[in-house]
Amino acid sequence: MEWTNWLTLGIAVLGATLGVFNAVWLIRKDTVRLKVSYVSVYIPGADIWSGGVQIINAGYLPVTVTEIAFHDGKTDKKRAAVFSDYVQQVKLPHRMEPRTSITVVADPGILRGVDSGQFTWCSTGTACGMRVYAKVRRKKR
Repeated sequence: MEWTNWLTLGIAVLGATLGVFNAVWLIRKDTVRLKVSYVSVYIPGADIWSGGVQIINAGYLPVTVTEIAFHDGKTDKKRAAVFSDYVQQVKLPHRMEPRTSITVVADPGILRGVDSGQFTWCSTGTACGMRVYAKVRRKKR
């Protein structure tokens, strides 16, 4: 093969690679991506500890969070729903813009449920019907 054939082959491989990369990027860009985690929160005014859920919108689309709940298991239909933020910082439903995060603090009874092993999962529901689960990992204070 001459150098022109190698050059043509190299340009063709580069074009195919960039085409696949752009297709994956476009598909990934138009999906809802939330990161959900359990956090322990200290409320200084009331001098108490409580549990909460931190939600990060890692995608490029705005998302409306409609529900936050705690479960005994991931597939358990019974759940303890969090209807409002205990410290009145976030109102549900809450619209999250891309690359933002919120922390919804639950009633202190949730922390007692986590400590006793009653709640092992937390979840977040969105207006589009998506539900994201996170395992509750309790850190020692």
